[in-house]
Amino acid sequence: MKVLSVLLSGGLATAAILSRSESPRPYHRDLDDSKLVKDEYLVKLSSGHTLDNHFKVIGLDLSKECEIFRHMPRYNAYHARLNEETVHNLIRYDPGVDYVEHNHFLESPDAETVPMDEIESQSNELHERAELMNDLRKRDEPYKRFVLSTTHGWGRPYITAGKELDPDNGTAIQTSYYWDHGGQGVDIYIFDSGVDLNHVAFVHGVTPENFGDADNSPYTGGPAADKDGHGTHVASIALEIAPWAKIMNVKISCKRSDNDPESDCKQTTLGLINALEDVTAVHRKKLDNNPDGWTGSVINLSLGVFEGTQLVKDAIEDAALSGIPVAATAGNGDRPNAFAPCGFRGITICASAVNRRYKRGLGANYGKKVDVIAPGEGILGAKANTYNEWTYKTGTSMATPFLAGTMALYVGYEELNTNVPAVFFRVHANTITVNSLSGFNDATTTEFLNTGINNPRKQHGFPYAGTSPNAKLRLRDTTEEELNVNVKRDDDNDDPEPTTISIPDIAPAGATATHVSLSTDLPTGFSVLGSATADDGAVELTLSESGAATIDAVATITSNGDVISFTDSVTGTPTAIKTLFNSTG
Repeated sequence: MKVLSVLLSGGLATAAILSRSESPRPYHRDLDDSKLVKDEYLVKLSSGHTLDNHFKVIGLDLSKECEIFRHMPRYNAYHARLNEETVHNLIRYDPGVDYVEHNHFLESPDAETVPMDEIESQSNELHERAELMNDLRKRDEPYKRFVLSTTHGWGRPYITAGKELDPDNGTAIQTSYYWDHGGQGVDIYIFDSGVDLNHVAFVHGVTPENFGDADNSPYTGGPAADKDGHGTHVASIALEIAPWAKIMNVKISCKRSDNDPESDCKQTTLGLINALEDVTAVHRKKLDNNPDGWTGSVINLSLGVFEGTQLVKDAIEDAALSGIPVAATAGNGDRPNAFAPCGFRGITICASAVNRRYKRGLGANYGKKVDVIAPGEGILGAKANTYNEWTYKTGTSMATPFLAGTMALYVGYEELNTNVPAVFFRVHANTITVNSLSGFNDATTTEFLNTGINNPRKQHGFPYAGTSPNAKLRLRDTTEEELNVNVKRDDDNDDPEPTTISIPDIAPAGATATHVSLSTDLPTGFSVLGSATADDGAVELTLSESGAATIDAVATITSNGDVISFTDSVTGTPTAIKTLFNSTG
């Protein structure tokens, strides 16, 4: 074969080529050549198709012949440096290949410093916050709300007020709320340009770390330190919302200018995928070992990726199924189409930005992919490579860590370390309606992020809405959860009262039951008389008979445009722990 002879002349060994596909397998790449990493490809194999099988089909053992080759067994994929002939005339004709992707450069983190005077020191407020934290750690109450008067930016007051604020009311926009131990035990992974771990913003809480405790980043090459300032600013915002969380620096982006010492640093989709794989592995290990005090993980992604990337989506989905919620940014292109990974429904949750007058932030993307709106213009945060200086930045990158910090609150309070849909549900259950939102199109959500600390819908004794005293929510690999119903049958009663099975509390007020089903055959004489939705969003199934039965029950709730499926686990009585198992929409 001509192609094979070309490959042989380049020094690659061959074997017998097995059956080939009649047409090439999908190939994903950006049309802009400047966004492509030259000669680097990611190849995803179909389930059950091994590397050995693949090499036999293409007639080449790439693991031995390629200058760069890395197997990615978690995703049944590999990364390699390859020439175009090998990719397009051999690899893409293996029927066991799902797709081929070109390795891309990441979109640089989006933020700009706004023309405001930089704040040189916030030591007094940080000291006051530290004293509150030290005092509250000694308390025995399930949670304690406290109020802090602040001059440290307007974002925290806006997402803790529980209502729309008057931007001209100085007292209101300088008053914020916490609950003690907020985010305790949660690792917040900041996928960004690095974090200056020595800044005073990170001194009074849990000691932050470079992921893997490495001074150099394996995902970019070069130091893990923040030369850009973006990641440090982002991390300080997340920690401001969840002060007891632990910041984990995962450096995946960097400056690439010719005059910068990091000019050889590479920020690519490959680095992002590798980082996601490694962080997910650590999370799963902690789930298995259950280290003392650990409650879960959250990932903050204030950056963009090639819209057509499937392997990044697969890696984020793997993280989500393992129990890690991912906060994504809408981006700053001033367009009605937020860039990926915003819009990866069910596995990321995406934030766009506003200023303090609830007007769309400067350049913020918008549209149907956006899930929540958060503060993002003129946001005060830590200034990298200083000890106690602060600076204002603008961008949806600043809105995203408000979301990540809020999710860390829910993860830490309920130990939601295996159930991403439950975390996303908490976010939506605690958003507020802001009538003065402006600058967005009709397709954009009107949900404004709030932690829930002042949510009037929350149950007494709890810091936000959507939880209950016994709620221990776990993500299930299957789409159904067995519902054990044991109801005493009265054979002397010819006309027994219908038995009601409830799925209470977990749905928000006004939620609509769009589908209720019993997926297992009922005993003779049983049938479903109907279903109903209570004012609080609870769903009830009514059976025509009483008796002993084991039933799989599924209820689908529609709330704020999202479709969320629930099951109830019941033994003996229709009151029990609720399990949220699936989320689509």
